[in-house]
Amino acid sequence: MIEYKSSFKTVYVNPRGTSSECPVCGDKLKHQAWGISKCETCSVDYDRDRLASLAITLRGLRLCGYP
Repeated sequence: MIEYKSSFKTVYVNPRGTSSECPVCGDKLKHQAWGISKCETCSVDYDRDRLASLAITLRGLRLCGYP
C-alpha cells in the first residue's frame, strides 16, 4: 500500500535492535528505566521510542547511500 500511495522510492528497513543501538556511535545501550535508554560511550539519554525512530531513519539513509 505504501508503494501504491507514494511517488517516491520505498525503502524497507529491518527494525530489529533499533531500540538498543546508539544511533551516534553504534554502541549497545543500557536500559536504566522504562522508556529511557542511556549510551555509556556518548553519555546521552534517549527516549526509547524516539531512539528507535531515529535509528530506523538512519538505517534507511545508509541504504540509500547517505553516510
